[in-house]
Order: sequence, then C-alpha cells, then structure tokens
Amino acid sequence: MYRTISLATDLDPRSTPAWLAAWRVASLAPADLVVVHATKGGADHAWTGMPAPTDLLGRWGVPGKAEHDGWRAPDWRAELRVSERPGEPEALELALRLAAPDLVIVGTRRRSAGSRLLQASLGERLARSSARPALVVPDAVTGFVVRETGALRLRTVLVPVASDQDAPPAVQAAAELLSSLRAGPVAFVVVHVGEELPEVRIPPPHTLSLTLGVSHGSSVATRIADAAADLDVDLVAMVTRGHDSVGDRVLGTHTEQVVRAARCPVLVVPVA
Repeated sequence: MYRTISLATDLDPRSTPAWLAAWRVASLAPADLVVVHATKGGADHAWTGMPAPTDLLGRWGVPGKAEHDGWRAPDWRAELRVSERPGEPEALELALRLAAPDLVIVGTRRRSAGSRLLQASLGERLARSSARPALVVPDAVTGFVVRETGALRLRTVLVPVASDQDAPPAVQAAAELLSSLRAGPVAFVVVHVGEELPEVRIPPPHTLSLTLGVSHGSSVATRIADAAADLDVDLVAMVTRGHDSVGDRVLGTHTEQVVRAARCPVLVVPVA
C-alpha cells in the first residue's frame, strides 16, 4: 500500500487529468500527497488554474480542510512544495527523491517528433528517473477519475510483456494501484511481444480476459497503443529499463513511445 504519493506538476490546466488522479489516489489509499511545483512566483498563486482542493474533495465527499500549503484530512495530508528553479529538471528530480514516494504521478504533453528532438519531455524524464512506479497521464486523455463525482473508470488494464521477467512487476504494480483505489474486479489484457507467451498470473479478484500477440519490430509500441485504443482500456502497465541504447536516447524506449501514443494513463514500472 502507498504511504506517500508525489505529483510533479506545472499547474497548467491541461494537466488536470494528472491532478485529479493524484488527489483521488491519495484520498482513497489513503496516502500523504506531496505536490512538487516549479515557479518563479513563489507559492502564493500555487493552486491557480487547477481545480481547488476544497471544491474537488468536497464534491467527492472527502473530509478535511484546506491549509496554507495544502490540505489536511483525518488520516492523510497534502503538501505543496515549491521550487523556485523553473525549467531545471534536476530541481524537480531532487524534490521527488526527498519526498521518497511510493508512487510518482506526472502529466505529459502531446508533442511532435521534431519538438521532442529539440527539447526532451520533462514528464518522461521524471518517470524514467523514478525508482518507484510512475503514473504518466497525458494531458489529452480523460483519465480514470470522474471530476464531478470522484468515481473511477477502471474496467480494463493492458499489460505488454516480452519475457517472463516483465509480467510480475507490471502486474504487481497495477494490482497495487487498483487496491489503493479500492477498485473492484478488473479485467487484464496481456499483449505479448514475440512468439512465446510468457507465464502471467493475475491476482484475484482480477481476471485475465484476453491475450494478444504482436511480433518484434520498429512499430511494436504503435501496435500496443493501437490495441489499447481498440479495446478501450483504462490503464496500460508496463516495465521500463530506461535508456540502454542510442536508439532509446533518440527515439525513446518502447514504454516512452507507448506513453506518447496512448489514449489512457500509463503506469511505468522500473526494473533493473
């Protein structure tokens, strides 16, 4: 179970899906929430442009009260930590490490391939540098939290696997997130890359509903994202080993390519 969750955010309204996910996970787990933000203006305007916690949690029926630097509930609290070094990824990475979260949540922007070459995605970098699972929520998706009520849309989770070593950490991380959200039985879809299907065990009460196969190739990430879209899944959970080749540094890992193409949040699970 999560004890601490960190949300790295620029407080841009386009990042609202990640914002909603962070507050909902924290309130249901329950777990302390550390919101990490980089700004030039200090903390005075910290919540501007985002759904106010008082209104949001009030609609969701979550007890608590607002504080100057966050929110306090009977069994969890939210804290805003401001870095006055905007645009410096190292400052946010340090803030996340100091928070020592069990889960990192970040938003990410849809950008063209050319713009990614000129400037790397900060969301991808923060997810890649995290030692713990990172929930990456693209700004163009609805997300799995209904803003008005706090209800969850979590019916199907897709898990891409290429080997026996990939499945257990991805499935375990997804199951931990579902448990923290108090989600009911969820259907898992396994997409295996290659000819042989790795052994995949799904913990109850969840079930394995479908298994699909894709061949190795340069378009494997696109086919995974297409499968997620065709099946209308609510979450993708997959492992990452970081950048371990020149191709990864230029084009991104398969996981990062899926994040860019996916129409739902992606739970990125680091493995050695």
